Amino acid sequence: MASNILASYEKRMSAEKHFDSDRYFDFNEMKSSITMRLVNFEKNVNQLRNRPFIPYLNLAIVFVIHIHESDENDLIQITNDLMAIWHTDTDTLYRLAKENTPCIYQPCFFNFVDRFPSFTTPDSSLDMYVLTNKENYYGVCTLLYEGLLKKVAQEIHTKNLVIIPSSVHECILLPSEFSDKESLLQLTELIMYVNSTNVADYEYLSDYPYIYDAHKDSLNVIS
Repeated sequence: MASNILASYEKRMSAEKHFDSDRYFDFNEMKSSITMRLVNFEKNVNQLRNRPFIPYLNLAIVFVIHIHESDENDLIQITNDLMAIWHTDTDTLYRLAKENTPCIYQPCFFNFVDRFPSFTTPDSSLDMYVLTNKENYYGVCTLLYEGLLKKVAQEIHTKNLVIIPSSVHECILLPSEFSDKESLLQLTELIMYVNSTNVADYEYLSDYPYIYDAHKDSLNVIS
């Protein structure tokens, strides 16, 4: 089994000059490199059949190995076969990924207009924020970072956050005044339109907004 898995990644390994493939099967060697991503569940249901994952709202948390030696964001998917070779389980992967991912992919939060001053909105008082990681690579996973959404809500002085999933790489945050039913309906229509016209299939995350309740420290999808 191990030889079959290694063969399936042979092309990728050959491109990575400094990656020691023998370490790939050593769980103790790989522990510090296990990270997580958020992907859409329905769009990835076939791939998830051979991957350990955790359902999360209408999404799925999946796991990858981050290759530290690479100059790029090169990752290797963790499959059920590899998990079996490691003699571990999904809960352990999740625990390690929750520890590693915020360190490897540090969060990045900024005011959209401050970062892009040429951008204008019909309402000049509209506060839009972006949450991602410093690489802007699968940065929507920062939604899972412990305590981060609560910290963001405190920083912008709002009791709720409305979260627009622009792609797997980042999300847009709006303050609580956009959490009324009419606003959420309009946001849903906007998200669906943008996804159908401007977002590549492999970057698609969700057609629906999410609401973070700072008091309950809970995130829910609005569908």
